[in-house]
Amino acid sequence: MRNTILKNSLLTIFIIMIFNVLTAENQKTENVDDTFKVLLEAKLPKGFPEPGPLNKIIVKDYPECRIAKVQNGFFQNFSFMRLFMHIKGNDVSMTTPVVMKLEEKSLKRKNMAFIYGNTSIGSTGKKKGNIEVLDLPRRKYVSIGLRGYENEKIIKDTVSKLKSWLKENKDFIIDGDPRLLGYNSPMVSAEKRYFEIQLPIKKITEE
Repeated sequence: MRNTILKNSLLTIFIIMIFNVLTAENQKTENVDDTFKVLLEAKLPKGFPEPGPLNKIIVKDYPECRIAKVQNGFFQNFSFMRLFMHIKGNDVSMTTPVVMKLEEKSLKRKNMAFIYGNTSIGSTGKKKGNIEVLDLPRRKYVSIGLRGYENEKIIKDTVSKLKSWLKENKDFIIDGDPRLLGYNSPMVSAEKRYFEIQLPIKKITEE
């Protein structure tokens, strides 16, 4: 019975994801509503900063965390389903956000990760389904929050905006690949959706 419910849930998620992929290019990110509040459908991992603000560049500090990561294949929505099966099979609670690391040049998603609630949950190493669980160190990111669905143009334009910020704030340099943080499930409508695009940074004095 439990397996049947899980399969039906995954099928529903998959269908909604297909719909979102087909409609995302026609969505716009509306970033002018000062009353917008981020809809949190799950808890943040321990020590994570609150999402937001909307359409404003800020620097955020992230603590050490444990993630379950899978490389993206031809169809990235399968990555989500594999991670979902991993946490359900290991009795790990879902948190928000979901992290997608982006290729440096193409900005295509190269992997997806779920974040464990804290670093004491489970164990690191290779897991079933080509899942890798690992601990990430503390890190600093320059970040901007957006509303709606992300798409290729929005990601490209936003990364360019963050790089322009870095040119004006010369105390920092880029320290890795950009990433996208998704805060909402496929069931959430465009007007309520929120995501962040970030660049890892460090102070020049930290080199």
